[in-house]
Amino acid sequence: MQCAAACPYGAVEEMESGGVPCPVVRPDRCRGCGACQTVCPAEPDSAIVVLGMPQKQVQTPSEEEGGVAGISAGSQTARIIPL
Repeated sequence: MQCAAACPYGAVEEMESGGVPCPVVRPDRCRGCGACQTVCPAEPDSAIVVLGMPQKQVQTPSEEEGGVAGISAGSQTARIIPL
């Protein structure tokens, strides 16, 4: 299955339904990168649709003290490092 092979986190597994292979996403492993959706051959819509997670700005440590700002998305954090 192309989507399972494309997932860098091993979050997509295959399950048969009525003799047809179907992708199943393991939420405990999925990081929302969208790699599976990008390669999905299903038409007209992908069998897996990745929805964005709400983000919020956080300060860790204080930016005034030369720290970095981060974007928090659920339990995942992407850091923005000032140049």
